[in-house]
Amino acid sequence: MKGIKVKFYQKTASFKEPIMNGSILTTHPLPPYSTVIGMIHKLCQ
Repeated sequence: MKGIKVKFYQKTASFKEPIMNGSILTTHPLPPYSTVIGMIHKLCQ
């Protein structure tokens, strides 16, 4: 089986949780699954 290993790095990033609306915003440590799929799709075009 063949696979691709990709390493992403960003100095700063903010992936906000869409449910949280208030003064304290929580964020995800990594991009959501759909964002990763979109990045892979864009790279393959």
